[in-house]
Amino acid sequence: MLNDLQRINRHRRNNTINRQLQSWIHEYIKKNSDRVARKMVSLCISLYKKNIWGDAKVVNIIGAGCFSQSYKIRLIASHFLISTTEPQVEESSDEE
Repeated sequence: MLNDLQRINRHRRNNTINRQLQSWIHEYIKKNSDRVARKMVSLCISLYKKNIWGDAKVVNIIGAGCFSQSYKIRLIASHFLISTTEPQVEESSDEE
């Protein structure tokens, strides 16, 4: 599915298909707590990191995973949200 979405959005973003898939994934994650929902959260994270889906709706889908019944889905979603919101600490050399 990741490769198909990359191919669809390669030349220009296909917002109609993207929004339909995002809505379907969001509803599926909210209603289910199985292995497929966990894969869908991981798919959304991969699409976000590859900058294929970079809008707020994707982050909201991943955030909905934090309220899932499944512990693993909550863990994956929480880890993503924490790692993307941590401030980047730049190392500076102290000259004394």
